[in-house]
Amino acid sequence: MGPFYRCLAVCLLILSGCKAQYFHAETTLAPDGSIDRAILQPKGSTPKAALEPAVWDKTGWTSEKSFEDFEGGIRDLNLSEAGSDYFAAWTSVGSAEDLPGHYVRSAIDDRFNSQFKRKFERRDLGLLTEFIWRETLTDIVTLEDFRKAREEGIDLLCEIVEPTLARTLGEDHDTSKLMAWFRNEGTVFVMDATDLLYEFGRAGAESIADDSRSAVFQKRFFEICERHGFAEIFNDEDSLEEKLVRRVATRIIRENVVRRDGEALNKDVIHGLLGAAGLSNAHEKLPLAKAFVKEWKRVIKERDGGKEAFDSQTRNIVSRIQGVHGGFLPVSTDQFRFVMTFPGTVVQTNGELLADDRVRWQFRGADAWPSGFTMIGRSLLDESGSVGELSNWRSGLNRAAMTRLHDLATRDERLVEALKKCRIAGQLTALRKLAETSDDENLVALSRNVLRLLTAPDDVP
Repeated sequence: MGPFYRCLAVCLLILSGCKAQYFHAETTLAPDGSIDRAILQPKGSTPKAALEPAVWDKTGWTSEKSFEDFEGGIRDLNLSEAGSDYFAAWTSVGSAEDLPGHYVRSAIDDRFNSQFKRKFERRDLGLLTEFIWRETLTDIVTLEDFRKAREEGIDLLCEIVEPTLARTLGEDHDTSKLMAWFRNEGTVFVMDATDLLYEFGRAGAESIADDSRSAVFQKRFFEICERHGFAEIFNDEDSLEEKLVRRVATRIIRENVVRRDGEALNKDVIHGLLGAAGLSNAHEKLPLAKAFVKEWKRVIKERDGGKEAFDSQTRNIVSRIQGVHGGFLPVSTDQFRFVMTFPGTVVQTNGELLADDRVRWQFRGADAWPSGFTMIGRSLLDESGSVGELSNWRSGLNRAAMTRLHDLATRDERLVEALKKCRIAGQLTALRKLAETSDDENLVALSRNVLRLLTAPDDVP
């Protein structure tokens, strides 16, 4: 493994921890907006304030529960008072803002953190109530700072590599052309490839992962490699192969490292550079590879602040690129399983439907890269019970019918107000009046469509 990659590996090891950690949450949203939540998660990853019994209605302890061996609900677990690795708790609160902050993950340099942020909206639509829930696992990466940190990383790498190469090969070899290639063509390739990763990471934060999206990413990455002359790093199945990457790296070294005596470049030099760069395990113990690592360390030591300043700078750069969870190179150990029960019927979600009113999201911390992963759920609750003549509507009620009513009602606030009056009065008089007396032709048409949907739902497409 090359010296720069060793620095990254240390940062990522700190970031990832040693083993997978499972975070369970079960939430019930009541029609009045109050919330019941139960959690089960590692003690060591739970904020100190959230471990206090006063924060919860009930707390307890149990052993690790992975997603595969978890059955039933959190409240069904046999809990002990202390001594286990996983903390369980539940509470009922009046609003989303009152939920305890039960998760915080700090970035590498501890200046930033990841947590859950929630946004809840409840809309009275007269004969329907709409509930919109968004809960986001945040991350810290923005495109502007991502690009800035990337440039700082490239500059730092060049600042260390250039004198290291000169000291290791300088007497017999000219490496200026290699550094010029890296600062120009190589840097542009890195920028194009990482911009693509950022684009797809952000686009995927609120979407459902599928094979077609992966295929589009692979196609565009291949096009970037082809544009920069790296298409040969793929095999016949368009899959990246390590040995082909080494082949391209070998070509770049051979074309850009020049012997001062005009002779062909020695294979030992090529293999030594591949080993030092972490591109060939078979060659990382060659004398030249070891010499490169030695000089690398010496260059770092001679800089202002020495190794400590270099490590701090590296951590800062990696944190701003990787984010809190390390999503740029997915190493996050945090695994999440959130289950939520909604009032009424769920009509939109980016999770998995377990029932008409129940959704499950299962994701990794790395899925929050670069700027957050949002769990989205939207449900509709029928509120027509006070209107006696709508018994047929209620008996045949389904997701499609409620969605149709929602779509019509939300086109005009005056229609919503009429439907509220219908609910309060227990009859459709206000809606019929709107359909018969309004001077607005569009509102008349909308009102009549709603009337037909409510009174003769089988006749409405």
